[in-house]
Amino acid sequence: MLYDCAAIADRDRGIAAAVEAAKSGELVVMPTDTVYGIGADAFTAHAITQLHHARGSDRRVPPPVLVCPR
Repeated sequence: MLYDCAAIADRDRGIAAAVEAAKSGELVVMPTDTVYGIGADAFTAHAITQLHHARGSDRRVPPPVLVCPR
């Protein structure tokens, strides 16, 4: 699914869809300040396996985990 985030309503729908996809163990592609990133729920084993496969890496190269400081 692709969301044009130029409009606030579309951005909100895109964020909600990304959250639901990650909760379901799917990979999510998101823009960063310089490039696109690919993410997954760090606590879902099959999602991390998919992430390693997408990155062309294995368990010896762990992906970074971003944590909200709340």
